Amino acid sequence: MVSLITGPKLGGLLAGGLGAVAPPLTGLDARWRADTGVTEAGTGVSSWVDMIGSFDMVQGTDANRPALVTGVINGQPVIRFTRANTDFLTQATGPTGIAQPYAIVAVLAHTASSGVAQWLCSAAGGVSFRNIGFTNDDKPRMFAGASFNDDVALAANFHSFIGIFNGASSEIFIDNTSVVTGDNGGGSSETGFTVGGGNNSGADPFGGDLAEVLFYDHALDASERTALDSYVAARYGI
Repeated sequence: MVSLITGPKLGGLLAGGLGAVAPPLTGLDARWRADTGVTEAGTGVSSWVDMIGSFDMVQGTDANRPALVTGVINGQPVIRFTRANTDFLTQATGPTGIAQPYAIVAVLAHTASSGVAQWLCSAAGGVSFRNIGFTNDDKPRMFAGASFNDDVALAANFHSFIGIFNGASSEIFIDNTSVVTGDNGGGSSETGFTVGGGNNSGADPFGGDLAEVLFYDHALDASERTALDSYVAARYGI
């Protein structure tokens, strides 16, 4: 069963938030939104269409399928990942071949870590991962060959999480506020993209709700982050 909106991928360029607000579109390589192109099979989500390009994520194993839950944030649906089940969606081809700098944006609410670290996303292979997530005490973190994290735990409610991958000048923004800068190792030998399943060996899976993910081929500047913040506020009320 195909759930909710499944229109043409041109809709990824035309569909913004509620009203006329849209996220920045320049350099937007991939975009997944929980109200668009979600297919359910068995007990959960079997595929999630990329609104921009051809990077559709899938899950062929029913036991590892996350759930589509409607009306969770400002009337919008989410994809819900259960850490104990190692729920994840993945695709093997991209966005790939993109050297740092780039940016990953997620609108999410994580489940409190309770002493267990978790990664929201990762590459599908290689030694340098596209990882953003949380430490075992809920502090936002990043990894692409080396890891760094904020010193303050993030409350387990909805936020926009922006990871700017830019080597020694990498940065994490929560709700358009910079919370930490550091060196992520500079790795860019990634292939594929996975959400929910932890790192590329499956350790430290993510638990929580994911409303939208955007992948940009460059580091977002202040004006782009402000536009993104306006979009998130209009669509999700955060």
